[in-house]
Amino acid sequence: MRLKHQPTLKQFRGLGCEVCGESLPVVPDHVRTVGSGGSDIPWNCVASCAACHAKRHDGNVKLVVLRRIICKRERISLTDLDSLNNFLMKLPARPTSRDVWELFLSMPLTVRARREAERILDEHQIAWR
Repeated sequence: MRLKHQPTLKQFRGLGCEVCGESLPVVPDHVRTVGSGGSDIPWNCVASCAACHAKRHDGNVKLVVLRRIICKRERISLTDLDSLNNFLMKLPARPTSRDVWELFLSMPLTVRARREAERILDEHQIAWR
């Protein structure tokens, strides 16, 4: 399920490029691409200038670089990052509370990723409680 999160997108407009550090206009660069179900959440996006965004898509900026930037910025581990993103990717387009609970029970989420998943579900008014 792709979550469109306008506050995250607006937050990135005020940042410089997190890849090269230049104070240029930026766009959100998704670790898990939108085409593969990646969401617009801070745990999946890095603010990139046009040059770094192009380098990323040409393969000159490795995915691990973006993942490390997110982990440092959000103060999380790579395990937390992967745990939450995997959970969100497996949510169906219109999840029911049963869908969410089946995922909670079947997927090992770190405590931090579980809290963030609960916050995201609440914020997007997805019934799960």
